[in-house]
Amino acid sequence: MTNKKVTRTLAAILMSATVVASAPAASLTAPVVAEAAINADSAQLVNIFQGMTTSISSDETDGTHFEEKTFKFYNKSEAVIRLAVTSEDSSVSTTVSIRRKVNGIYVNVDGEKIDGSVNPKYTYYSLPASNDPYLLCLKGPYGQENIGITATKVSDISNHLTSAKSIGLSKLVSGQIYTKDDVDCFKFNSGKFNLIKITATSGSWASNDYSIYKNTSGSTAALVSKFRYNSLGADTLTSNYIKVKPNTNYYIKTTVWNGDPREYSFKLKGYMDVSDSAKTAKMVKMGKLVNGKVECKDDDDYYIFKATKSGTVKLTSSASNAFASDIEVYRKGSASKLFEGGISTSGTQAKFKVKKNNYYIVKVIGHSSNTTYSFKVK
Repeated sequence: MTNKKVTRTLAAILMSATVVASAPAASLTAPVVAEAAINADSAQLVNIFQGMTTSISSDETDGTHFEEKTFKFYNKSEAVIRLAVTSEDSSVSTTVSIRRKVNGIYVNVDGEKIDGSVNPKYTYYSLPASNDPYLLCLKGPYGQENIGITATKVSDISNHLTSAKSIGLSKLVSGQIYTKDDVDCFKFNSGKFNLIKITATSGSWASNDYSIYKNTSGSTAALVSKFRYNSLGADTLTSNYIKVKPNTNYYIKTTVWNGDPREYSFKLKGYMDVSDSAKTAKMVKMGKLVNGKVECKDDDDYYIFKATKSGTVKLTSSASNAFASDIEVYRKGSASKLFEGGISTSGTQAKFKVKKNNYYIVKVIGHSSNTTYSFKVK
């Protein structure tokens, strides 16, 4: 039986090590056979999505003067590509990279290699849409090598909140992050629920962040919560409660936190909490003990009771954690508070006046997660 704890410990040391079965060397026959200029401005235009072949070499007298070739290609729609580089030899020795134009200069695009592949060599790249050409840069090995290059666009979930993929609660969602720059975005509606939890898993030695936003701006102000799935903690992890508003659209952005980009899956589950609105406050009775729980920070629970007498009444309350919750009392329809203060572990008491048959609101304000409380008005 595999010891998962030991496996996760080793993963922390070997986070980037992965093993993928090698694919057989592909034929170098391709629609385009090109000789390219080294100068980027005069680089020959190729279509790497149809495939190309070329040869490249170094000075065999000392093995230090490596030939370099530069091609250009266009990618005018955002895409994740898998670049396959093949050789007639047992392995590929030529160095291949992609560059894109940023602020007037060409910079390397970070790729995610599939370790273990020798021939062909596979690398994933996330390519933004661009009207400027991309550069395909080759640097020769010692001696000469004939290579073939083909790019394939892979199916990828939208990188943008504005075009996020719609998902449902309690439905398993699967995807793959191909590179460290790759982002997957989803959209869901909270339905009748005002709390959710995320249960997630991922491929070996991969950890992801799940950021939830209340709109498509993706700004700090729009961030509702962030849940981190850490593969070193367990195969499957579940978040704490996350506060949401019922019947409201939310957005989730999935990114790599640590380790290697991998396949992942997650599920959202909705939960019902005590009403977080005075308009829909939960009805309770005077003289009866009320038990509740603050599931997450900034969770507000509302209760309403009808006074069965006129005069002075006493409020008693307590909480499982000190300074974790506050409690307020006011007459329904009035902003004037009859009492406000913290709920202590040893017990809080207060007195205030009520009028028979009038309704009063009790509001419990949470300041930390997973705190239980109780109160009674008599």
